Amino acid sequence: MPIFEEKLICPLAVRFSQDHIRPEFQKGPDMEAAIKAIKTKPGCGEYDIVLTPPFPAIEVIRGHLKSGDADHWLSLDNRRLYCLQRAAVAHWPLRVAVAVEALRAPTEGMRKKVNSSVDGLSVGIGHSPKALIGRWDWHKEVESLSDDAPEGMAGDSAHRTIASDDAKMYINDLADAEKPPSMLDLFFQEEKANDHSDASTVEPRSPRGSEGSSESSMLNIFSGTGPRTQEAEGDWMPNIVGAWKDAKDNFYNISVATDESWTCWRKASNGSNRKFTLWYDEASDSLSWGDDWSCWADASDVRNDINCISWYAGRDAAKWKPRFQLCRVERLNTPSKQSRRSKCSKKRSERVER
Repeated sequence: MPIFEEKLICPLAVRFSQDHIRPEFQKGPDMEAAIKAIKTKPGCGEYDIVLTPPFPAIEVIRGHLKSGDADHWLSLDNRRLYCLQRAAVAHWPLRVAVAVEALRAPTEGMRKKVNSSVDGLSVGIGHSPKALIGRWDWHKEVESLSDDAPEGMAGDSAHRTIASDDAKMYINDLADAEKPPSMLDLFFQEEKANDHSDASTVEPRSPRGSEGSSESSMLNIFSGTGPRTQEAEGDWMPNIVGAWKDAKDNFYNISVATDESWTCWRKASNGSNRKFTLWYDEASDSLSWGDDWSCWADASDVRNDINCISWYAGRDAAKWKPRFQLCRVERLNTPSKQSRRSKCSKKRSERVER
């Protein structure tokens, strides 16, 4: 059973879990730039529009804050929630939704981080609680807006939608979100868009079978750069063979499978074992956890730090927040400058010469 479900909810129905937020992200653009980059698409059901932010979906969970006894939808992703609420108010009185990851259970240490003293209705902005430069409260922002319709009738439906989402007690009560395209989906979409031949007779390239020659590689899609060249440093595979461990004390043993893949055995903390296949895609110079690109890692990051692998969700092309991280159990002092691909090629050459 998955630990979360992708659902739709009005961001104004989600409450802040902390009293204050810093005025900038730790990684990525500043919050004002992120707010301006939030786009919209047509809504469905009771929603007029759906926000499409440039950052990963926020996590929400049903629970109560220390300042109140009633249950509400809460989020620890307070800065991203602030950006979403700003965007929702900018579209008032439209009924706005956003796709979220609704958690089935609280993550480790989540309850300790919930400290809002105002029941999550507002949040202070500043580098510390004693040096706030402002406070965000969407209720006051909406009250200050003038409606063209008589007696604020235009905002009634929006208020009803917010109250309805806030009152939904269970994850299944929330509307289902449209499944976002994975990195593999985007890759094939770009391949198809740039293929002027009869695509119906051509089988799309598999990411693990990519030769990196197409100008429409995933590197073009996600980083905006051109195709890699033979001279590029990223053309050799990173060294990830060995024993690894994640934050939940699960152990991973990674070994070579083929020239472009690894076999990964995970031993969970409860003793269960599971096998995965990890792939290297030369065209995008990235690693895929499985062949569906649900999680990926930047190969250049692995080369820069050979003792840590950060795995991101397939739609998190900007690398905002790792889904999970692996750390080597036995740390390596120096990276290998030769890939398995080049070693295999050398062995084949030696056999031919003999």
